[in-house]
Amino acid sequence: MSGMLLLFDDGRSRLSVPVGFTYTPPFNIYSDGTTSFRFDSLYDAIDPADITDYYVSPSGASGNDGLTPSTPKRAISGILTTAGGASTPWVRINLANGDYGLNYHPGIAFPDKNVIFRGAGGQIYIGVFIRGTGLTWTLTTGTTYSAARSNVYQVRDYASLNSYGDPRKYTLAASQAACEATPYSYFQSGATVYVNNGVGRPDANQMLLLSATNTRFTPVDKTFICDAGASGRIDFIGGLTSCVRIIGGNSQKYYARNVWYKFSPGDNLEAIGCFSLLQGGGASGSGLDCLNYHWNTGAGNSLPTAIEIGVSAYDAGVSGGTQNCSTMHDGGTIIRVNGSYNGSLGPVVADVNDGTQSWNIRCDARNSLLNSGVATDASWCVFTGTAKMWLDRCTYGAGVSTSEYDLTVDAGCTMYLRGTLEGNSSVAGTLTTY
Repeated sequence: MSGMLLLFDDGRSRLSVPVGFTYTPPFNIYSDGTTSFRFDSLYDAIDPADITDYYVSPSGASGNDGLTPSTPKRAISGILTTAGGASTPWVRINLANGDYGLNYHPGIAFPDKNVIFRGAGGQIYIGVFIRGTGLTWTLTTGTTYSAARSNVYQVRDYASLNSYGDPRKYTLAASQAACEATPYSYFQSGATVYVNNGVGRPDANQMLLLSATNTRFTPVDKTFICDAGASGRIDFIGGLTSCVRIIGGNSQKYYARNVWYKFSPGDNLEAIGCFSLLQGGGASGSGLDCLNYHWNTGAGNSLPTAIEIGVSAYDAGVSGGTQNCSTMHDGGTIIRVNGSYNGSLGPVVADVNDGTQSWNIRCDARNSLLNSGVATDASWCVFTGTAKMWLDRCTYGAGVSTSEYDLTVDAGCTMYLRGTLEGNSSVAGTLTTY
């Protein structure tokens, strides 16, 4: 992985890394001081010479060799098994548009290779889910139908959007009778699921999320690239503990362009001990954190580094607790540029623990949903130990945010402001300008 990621703006004035911020990013940042950025991505330049191409498609077949676009395999899990036998250190999995749901998701069987997932430029869904059209339904009463299906933990309806623009989340009813009486609800009874969409027989708009593992990338010292292309989109849907989990040491790298992580009852994206770069896309509807970064105690206490560029994360913590849209932990470092973070059951952006540092440039965070009046009911929060946060021209929805505090600085922590208003702040540590 060589190459440089350049951020530039018509002002052509280079931003310097703040004094005291100890991570040197692998790109230059240019700004005129007011307007948004444009990006020159490294993704199109990634074309390793020592690579084998494979192909997968929802219309493929398990008996195909997966070596040509006309002979694709059907399951991502199957193509990864095949790719494990490649003679090259890199493999590229070319994904046709469509659903890679139940029985076709990647699971944990990644080969000991550097892997590129490359989308075809349209919409791709990857996860442990099944559409309403994938089950045989029996009318129970009214608009409630039942089907043989166990381990459903959530139902989403793409025909009815919530306030964030995501598919509506159905209510888990307390009984079959309650489901029958409540449109947009479901009920699980043993190996039978009941769904009331308020219209009729469940169809492709209803997506049932299942209690199973989604994507795990664990090979040591490898690179995983998930590239939807400049105009495409890949959604990792569901997964019992996370949509995508990357765990390794500092030489393990994860790059994603126009990739989304949605609807896990745990963290949507977990990056542990490795380097992560997200450009575009984002995360939403998480049970815990939308974007979560931790150290890896099993790899020499390797600390995470992360970069989020033009990322949108929202609706975090739907399962309860105190959760965040984006959060760095354990002494790791993160740079966020042009990010949008909105709605979490806790501080919206929170960087936590001794040694943790974040540099945030023209990002907006708003609408903590704690509604408790405590210090962590905040849009921006630096918390615990000696954590430090730099806010460069950042905002927090002043006057329209539901957060109790715009900025929160815990005892021992430091928050540095440049072109960012102090607002309504809770300050037990140090709040200063730079």
